[in-house]
Amino acid sequence: MNTLQRLINKVNAKQNFTYNLTNNRNRYIVSIENVYNGSNPSIKFDLITKVSKIIETTNFDSLGGWFDVDDKTYCLDLNIHLSDLTTALKLAKVNKQTAIFDSKKNLVIYLNNI
Repeated sequence: MNTLQRLINKVNAKQNFTYNLTNNRNRYIVSIENVYNGSNPSIKFDLITKVSKIIETTNFDSLGGWFDVDDKTYCLDLNIHLSDLTTALKLAKVNKQTAIFDSKKNLVIYLNNI
């Protein structure tokens, strides 16, 4: 099974994941651009085309999927990875994000807790 199909399978199953698009392995992951937000990604028929284009040409560090348990929606976002927590939190705030992800501690850091 190829990479694109594995990613689409994760999205359709509403799994949490991060797929690195670059070699940047900085610790703090901040979502910058939303690719999909909804309750049923499997019926978003152009999603495979969008994800394919992202994999081929991107200025982002990763593609990440996560299920929002509060509003029961699945989100697929393009992210950048930063080494500095303060910068990551500021960037998240500017981009109206509710949280960032600490990949070293495997921890979601909510902005309202800061």
